[in-house]
Amino acid sequence: MIWLGAIFAFYWFEPNRNPHAGTWDSPLIHDLGSFTDVWARWDSVFFVRIAEHGYDTTSAAFYPLYPALVAGLGRVFFGHYVLAGIVVSLAAAAGAFLLLYRIAEERLGADGAQRTVLYLAIFPSGRRQRRGAGRAGGFSSADRRRLAPVRRAVRPLRGAQSGAAAELPELTLAAAVAAALRTRDLPLVPRTRRAHDRPAARPHRPRRLQLAPTRRRRRPVGVMAVGRLSAAELDAVTIDSYGTLVTLVDPVPELAAALSARGVVRDRDAVVAGFRAEVTHYSRHAGEGHDEEGLARLQRDCARVFLDAVGADLDASEFAPVYAGAMHFELLAGVVEALRRLRSLGLELAVVANWDLTLHPLLDQVGLTQYFRAVVHAAGKPAPDGLLQALSELQVEPGRALHIGDDEADELAARAAGMHVAVAPLPEAVATLT
Repeated sequence: MIWLGAIFAFYWFEPNRNPHAGTWDSPLIHDLGSFTDVWARWDSVFFVRIAEHGYDTTSAAFYPLYPALVAGLGRVFFGHYVLAGIVVSLAAAAGAFLLLYRIAEERLGADGAQRTVLYLAIFPSGRRQRRGAGRAGGFSSADRRRLAPVRRAVRPLRGAQSGAAAELPELTLAAAVAAALRTRDLPLVPRTRRAHDRPAARPHRPRRLQLAPTRRRRRPVGVMAVGRLSAAELDAVTIDSYGTLVTLVDPVPELAAALSARGVVRDRDAVVAGFRAEVTHYSRHAGEGHDEEGLARLQRDCARVFLDAVGADLDASEFAPVYAGAMHFELLAGVVEALRRLRSLGLELAVVANWDLTLHPLLDQVGLTQYFRAVVHAAGKPAPDGLLQALSELQVEPGRALHIGDDEADELAARAAGMHVAVAPLPEAVATLT
């Protein structure tokens, strides 16, 4: 259908050619008549010339892969280089459509992926945006920072209210907005941007009102420089648990004592080696402890791995609760203060961890439950599913969320989910938010 439409347009407009057609027209791009000529425009001349004759001073700016493929296929097609270019382009488009479908399917499902590919096929060109221009109908980054007080006041109410328009507590929401946005602050809110990316109309403000200059942050955090990311650009922060919120108290003395009480004496090195073997097993199977039955089985298997590693002929079922009871965790320095700051910025918080079902009572024990609206255990990072589940519970889009963790799996999961990412320590990551 698209091809037929292009042929129709070619014959419709060809009698009234663009007065600048000579700019791109050349005998090189007239191959098999309208069937191929309709697709040969502008830079096609350069690509066909490179394919036939190689590079010269006028074509040095073009990358070599595409013309090289056209050159090889054009010789197979007995010198029909335009036809070769069409075939190479269609093959590349098919590959791009396949990759786009797979990406869209993960986020939108099969129907959404099909529509995504269809829309791109129908209208593959995008409207370019001038550098520095904000999105049409939106706010610039500076404007968003000035609206931060409004966002911070509305977020807690928005997260607690129903998604149905008829059930929204409008008066409560209006009160929060009124408290955050006083009459004297109204000049700070610009009008929405006009169509075609033209700058927004100037806000109505007194001539003597001076706005504070925007702050610049140049300090990177971890593998990705968060830089100038501000709280006004975020609605939520998801946080890993082990290595970011808590750390493990040395369990070796308690494990050695438990073995000794059962007639198995092992030195510290042997117990450490057994513990490391169990940690390796646990890290691979933590997701199996997502419910009570799976947790009991996981703890029994972990105890068996430890006992086998230390050479102890003991009952794993009996030793499992003893082994699990030797695991004690404590808060990392500065965690509570960092969480309080995030909450003071009006951000929703969630824990997303590759941990078993015991994550929930652990957060109670260390006194952190009160800070989080969502807790996702058995998250399966580096897959993004756990992060996306948390954001769904918080009703926050991935592009307006930050994930903080201490492991490469955290970074990979956050990037796959479309989130911002920063690396622990948590206090340092939070300190970069403006």
